[in-house]
Amino acid sequence: MLDRSLLTGRYSDLTVTHEKQEWRAHKIVLAAQSPPGRAATLRLDDYEALAVPHVMEYLYSGNYLCPATEQESGATLTAHISVFSVASRLVMPALVKLAEAKFRDTLNNHVADIDLYFAAVRRIYAAAAPTMPGLREAVVEAAVTEMARLLGPECRPGFLALTAELPDFQSDIYLFLTHLPMRPVEVVVPALCATCGPRAHGDGYEVTTSCKACGLERTLAFL
Repeated sequence: MLDRSLLTGRYSDLTVTHEKQEWRAHKIVLAAQSPPGRAATLRLDDYEALAVPHVMEYLYSGNYLCPATEQESGATLTAHISVFSVASRLVMPALVKLAEAKFRDTLNNHVADIDLYFAAVRRIYAAAAPTMPGLREAVVEAAVTEMARLLGPECRPGFLALTAELPDFQSDIYLFLTHLPMRPVEVVVPALCATCGPRAHGDGYEVTTSCKACGLERTLAFL
């Protein structure tokens, strides 16, 4: 098994280091996922310490797992962001996709604390725009999906402060909303033609529908 090869270091022809950590790796394994190099030692000190062990785990197993302590502390989102960032810099597209998928799953299914979401948005938008398009899209989709909650009394102040602080995040939400498919009119609206109209005073009507963004009901009055 490849993962055992990393543990034993057998037939290693490449040493990967990050500060005080060291892995006895194999060039052929790294070359299958990232552009190969010729050096016998690969130093990753410039990359995030949180992500490098996950990257090495992925190279030898095709996956990476976050320890239970990270799940409990809510640091899983941060771990996936870090792995995504390092994988992007190392030109590892398969790991980029995996980190994005894990981030989306954690965000959508395992995060209830709104402050964790706000922190993730800040970290993602602190990076240069082209570097994390998939993660930006994920947090924008989450904002649109949970708009009713974000604009509720508990979350509204923090959400408005976040969008004011990060105008790119705010504009990405607007752009996402403009690309939502238009829903067909589901209610036949009674009206008078130019020959039969105008309607008499008080001959109005109301139509109740839901907001296409957040789902809240709105009543439209036609007078």
